[in-house]
Amino acid sequence: MTIGLSMLAAQYWGKKEIPAVERIFAYVLKITAAISLVFTLAALFCPALLMRIFTSDPTLIEKGAVYLRAVSVSYF
Repeated sequence: MTIGLSMLAAQYWGKKEIPAVERIFAYVLKITAAISLVFTLAALFCPALLMRIFTSDPTLIEKGAVYLRAVSVSYF
């Protein structure tokens, strides 16, 4: 998202269309905030399910779920 934003914003910045740059930043901020919120909630409320995507080891899932829940607020 940020790479695409940078490329698009640079084009409008070069044209001196500052309102367009502001609209682009606002749009990308809304999209990335929504995506971040989804990942935060998933990590907070079902961390074991997310851990199962990456491993089938029950001990690793258990310990990883505790860690994932603890750091989930940092994703937002």
